[in-house]
Amino acid sequence: MFKSKYTNELLKKFNLMDYKPMATPMHPNCNLDSNDSSGMVDSKVYGGMVDFLLYLTASRSDTLFSVCLCARFRSYPRESHFTVLKRIVKHLKGSNNLCLLYKKSSEYKLGGFCDADYDIDRVERKITSGCCQFIG
Repeated sequence: MFKSKYTNELLKKFNLMDYKPMATPMHPNCNLDSNDSSGMVDSKVYGGMVDFLLYLTASRSDTLFSVCLCARFRSYPRESHFTVLKRIVKHLKGSNNLCLLYKKSSEYKLGGFCDADYDIDRVERKITSGCCQFIG
């Protein structure tokens, strides 16, 4: 309940109430780059939207990757980066009532996997890692 209220506040604050909902937070072929030639956008507005979305990632893990990718461009945001942020918000609008629910059970089994990649980050050439946990 609280998160849907927070999402609605985000939509109102950034004047995005009239946007059409999207099924996914990011297009599969989307490539963000720091050397983008599109115009600059206000970094305070961009950063404010990133802050809102980072808070929501605690309960909306489907947006975690996309939001963190956009957060890399906080200092010098471009129109293409802002377009991706707006798509994430459109996704949240369309899936505002979704949440994770774990029912009490003694039969749950917890498993996890981790991986690291030393070369895939084309923007900053940093080590990227990921992990996945399975419950059930």
